[in-house]
Amino acid sequence: MAYDTDTSDAASLAGSAVPLDELFDIVRKVQSERTLLLIDSGHSAPGSGMELPPGAAIISASERGQRAYELKTGGGLLTNCLIEALRGSGGKLSPVDLFRKVGPEVRAGAREVGQLQEPQLAAGALASLWSIGEAPLAKP
Repeated sequence: MAYDTDTSDAASLAGSAVPLDELFDIVRKVQSERTLLLIDSGHSAPGSGMELPPGAAIISASERGQRAYELKTGGGLLTNCLIEALRGSGGKLSPVDLFRKVGPEVRAGAREVGQLQEPQLAAGALASLWSIGEAPLAKP
């Protein structure tokens, strides 16, 4: 849920938020060899046991029931950690490697301000075999 989601009534909620299950359904239906969904929002973890297409991955900022924290300098904690990790690697990280790098950084950043934020990963079986900064192989 975004920090500015309007939860005052059902119509306002529907106009200011997208149900996570709808986003996750879209990822499962995408006809692509590589799909990456990054969600820097609180309460955003995929459900346990979620099955994804082989090359798909979802990195979310926090478990369901947890907030996602914003930095005083602007932007979400997860987003800032993602940007730094991708800059440092030249984009040559798989979604799984990216998560392994940013997960501890996000947890540490949240602890620094006395909070708990546990990023989450849901990944298909092949999500560790492609790099974010590499073009997909050309089809014959």
